[in-house]
Amino acid sequence: MVKINMILLLILPTLFMKITTGATISIPSREVRIEQFQQCPDMSNTTIVFKDIVLSMVARNIIDLSGKLQINEKIGIRQIQITFELSKCSSKQDVSTCEYYTRVKMNNVCTMIDKFKDFMKASTIPNHCPIEAGVYYLNHTQINMQQNFLPLFDSYWKVRNTLVENKKVILCVVIEFSMKKMMRKVRI
Repeated sequence: MVKINMILLLILPTLFMKITTGATISIPSREVRIEQFQQCPDMSNTTIVFKDIVLSMVARNIIDLSGKLQINEKIGIRQIQITFELSKCSSKQDVSTCEYYTRVKMNNVCTMIDKFKDFMKASTIPNHCPIEAGVYYLNHTQINMQQNFLPLFDSYWKVRNTLVENKKVILCVVIEFSMKKMMRKVRI
């Protein structure tokens, strides 16, 4: 333990000098590109339906989402669960290359709404549950794809997002995206 501390004491001043004199360092990052966003083909009669969705990349890893969210009946009366099911694909052209990767479930989505304040500000969706039936607008809502909740790596991915309330699927969308590792140089 003493050896490691002595080595650090010798190296730290050198690192500090290099960093403060305008050095350039490389930081690994990921580039995410949304390829497709659609309602689940096998579930066309869900309570929540996205309409007229436009996705555009406004900066690296920043996606602008605009469109309508039609809610056909009041939701959030009971606990809502969201499930993300990820599949990793060898090829985006050949769906048969996709293999199950993992599944993430989160309970009681209504208690998490306050964590998405920025997203909610750019929409007319209420920031509390229950949410009444109606048409809500997503007005250039921006999503930062760099904030990964899973350690995903370079590949083509399909994510099936499902919202369930009282054992009934109320939303199902499939998002397909590619991810590529990038090295970003930063001057300090």
